[in-house]
Amino acid sequence: MKTDKVLWGLLFLGGGIALLLAALGIGMEFELMKILVSILLLGIALTSFIRFRFFLSMVPLAFVVYIWKEQLGFEQVDLWLLILASIVLSIGLSIIFQKKHHFRRHKHSDTWSETKEVISDDEYVTIDSSFGEQTKYVHASNLKQVNISGHFSTQKVFFDQCQISQEGLKIDVSANFCEITLIMPKEWRIVNSVNVFAGSVKESDILSSVTRTPVELRGSVNFAEVDINYV
Repeated sequence: MKTDKVLWGLLFLGGGIALLLAALGIGMEFELMKILVSILLLGIALTSFIRFRFFLSMVPLAFVVYIWKEQLGFEQVDLWLLILASIVLSIGLSIIFQKKHHFRRHKHSDTWSETKEVISDDEYVTIDSSFGEQTKYVHASNLKQVNISGHFSTQKVFFDQCQISQEGLKIDVSANFCEITLIMPKEWRIVNSVNVFAGSVKESDILSSVTRTPVELRGSVNFAEVDINYV
């Protein structure tokens, strides 16, 4: 989205100015790494907030507050309580403002993603995303293993054109400060084995009388969201 490009452009300009001032010996009373990390976290918070992704906006803000706790006069702030408060606030905001998502097969919309790609590997698929938005459409007739990695990004992965191998299907996720949405056939059933820290793995309700094929979901989710939806 154009708004994202402007925001990230301004944030990187701010980071460049901070580096320039540091090189000139100006403003060295502040730690340079604190400034750069804060700029990155603020960028994540702003770009997430405008999409009503409150978890990915509130948690980075909590870290910004903690990083600058002394300058803000919060020397006694507890990091874990701060993170917990941000998570609870994000849940409340999501309940109030977030609309229910309706997914359609192969919906092409420029507001969804900057990068779209069809992946046609039959058995093993690897998807990586950092600092951006991606929509992936996986086409496979004998899918065995999927590895999904996300860092400071937003991903949507469509599996509605896939058939699982006779050996079954395993999906490994590594999510850090990101949002991953998996769109799956209603004939699949997720077996959740993911390790979650300050994040969530949410599965939409489904009413189906057909026998559903189990799919093992493994990996780790840290300060991130994984949403599972069925079509």
